[in-house]
Amino acid sequence: MTVYGFRSLLISLRDRLLNRIIRYSITDHPVFCMENNLYNLEEDKAEEQKCYQSEYSIEDSIEEELLEEPEKWNGQTAEVSSAKRSLFIMMILAMFNPVEGFKALRRSKISAEKFASECFYPLIALASAVSFTQLFYDSESTVITSMVNAVVTFISIFFGYFTTVLCGKWLLTRQPAEQIVKDYGKIYLMTGFCSLCLFYILYRLFPILAPVWGLLPIWTIYIIWKGAKFLGAKGDEDYRTKVILSCLTILTPVAWFWLFAEILP
Repeated sequence: MTVYGFRSLLISLRDRLLNRIIRYSITDHPVFCMENNLYNLEEDKAEEQKCYQSEYSIEDSIEEELLEEPEKWNGQTAEVSSAKRSLFIMMILAMFNPVEGFKALRRSKISAEKFASECFYPLIALASAVSFTQLFYDSESTVITSMVNAVVTFISIFFGYFTTVLCGKWLLTRQPAEQIVKDYGKIYLMTGFCSLCLFYILYRLFPILAPVWGLLPIWTIYIIWKGAKFLGAKGDEDYRTKVILSCLTILTPVAWFWLFAEILP
């Protein structure tokens, strides 16, 4: 046997021995399989990391829900209370700065019913209630006459608004007539009548300044004049819309007041 043949024999014996050792380690003692151990170790680490992340994600979600629930409740109540305050503020803004005020009312998309229930009707009721103040400065007035005056005041302003809406729908051109019966058109007219209510309240509370309060309806005409441009009328139609609505807003309450004052005792 040559040296080359002997070397080949040793190499073959070494390979057989290594193969047997590998088979023995895989079948009987899997702990010695390095590749298998590394694979299992990586898999265990991945599962552990996954459980760790899921555990913290669940805890974070629970904390977020616990924090969001009171915030949502507080936000809803704050939104409702702020909406009631801002509605009255927007009405006052529309009286003193009609252009910006009517823009804010139009963007807010408030319904006419909500505006009437929170601003218009309370002001009418307050204007009627201050009629009893004449008992303090008019010696000839009685409780009955004050009550009649309060009822006449309420009916005249209330009927004046609806008369203005109906007459405006008949007298105005198509575009303003369509807008006057929608939410913005009604809010626009109610804002003008609310200004009349405020001026009447000032007149009843401070009758000594009656000549000054008698000029304040001119400001109501200014409010109607500035807010009419959002009704969509253009050119001559815009001017006609302003004149008609200004006259109706001022004259209809006066006409109803005179009529009911003559009818009621």
